Amino acid sequence: MTQASTSQDIKGAQANLGVATAAHNDPDAAAIRVKSASELAALKANQKKAR
Repeated sequence: MTQASTSQDIKGAQANLGVATAAHNDPDAAAIRVKSASELAALKANQKKAR
């Protein structure tokens, strides 16, 4: 994965996490929040490892 696509993926995961957090009354929000947080952590770990 290139650095540019990783950066875009991180922005997408952050956006998903923010929306899921804001929409806390949505029944799917908890699952999306967990998935997005996990993806964000993995992307950030990969980004650090690639440096």
